[in-house]
Amino acid sequence: MTTENFKNVNINGINYKLKLTTSSNPDLGKDTRGITFYEELKILLNKKCANELRIKTFYHELAHALCESTSFNNMLMEKFSEDDYEIFIDQLGESIQMFIHNNDINDIENYVKKEGV
Repeated sequence: MTTENFKNVNINGINYKLKLTTSSNPDLGKDTRGITFYEELKILLNKKCANELRIKTFYHELAHALCESTSFNNMLMEKFSEDDYEIFIDQLGESIQMFIHNNDINDIENYVKKEGV
């Protein structure tokens, strides 16, 4: 029996299993950098991608999972063409990444708590 090597990622209260794999994994598919499986609560990333691209892909897949967890995913997919939907997800993922990496969220929350009293 093989042990799966994955990282638990909680997305809006839903636990996804994040796994690095290769394009030889049939779930990932050839020439695919990442994929999210909503029903299986699984996110796969291609570990052969360069680190920066893999991180960008993680945030893209995170954006997919966030939209799914808020029930907006189907609406977005109905309103946008497939290309426009993926562009939206890309931009959302990049925005999340930039916010996280450009801010000290603990400092911001402490400021809001203190100033709100």
